[in-house]
Amino acid sequence: MLFQTKSEVREHVLSHTPQALPLAGVLQNLSQLLDQQGGAWGAFKAFGEEPAIEGCLSSSIRWYYPRLKENDLEFVKPTQWRRSSLGFQEPTSGEGISIEELDGFLVPGVAFSKKGERVGRGRGFYDRALVQAAGLKVGVCYSYQLFDELPTESHDVKMDVVVSDRGIIWLKR
Repeated sequence: MLFQTKSEVREHVLSHTPQALPLAGVLQNLSQLLDQQGGAWGAFKAFGEEPAIEGCLSSSIRWYYPRLKENDLEFVKPTQWRRSSLGFQEPTSGEGISIEELDGFLVPGVAFSKKGERVGRGRGFYDRALVQAAGLKVGVCYSYQLFDELPTESHDVKMDVVVSDRGIIWLKR
């Protein structure tokens, strides 16, 4: 399917969400990737159609989660949680880390392509954060959110890896 705009992508994905989501496949493939990793990583708490990944987060990795700070994301090792002004769970307190220090990121999105392109919710938070990051960028999705290609803009940051219930697509090693 060929989309002209990101709005078309968002509308399509949200209107085609299956009743049963294959979370076990996502967790299995993500666990396989994470078993080979270490250090400090950014993660996310599932929101909307995003996979609930908490069940496979390796204990050998130090996990940090995003919270809103004005128009940007900062990453924090959480001690407490709250619902952000945009509706997702974010840490209220905890030790922060600079984006440049993170070894990798698990990145949510509305849709991903097999080329590493990502369509988010439209505010650019992750693109602004990840443009500063040297760590491995791992898009996490269900296969119904995965397409051959997506519309992009010059500021969009590509993923190095895309993990879905159907497998792991390495785009950069």
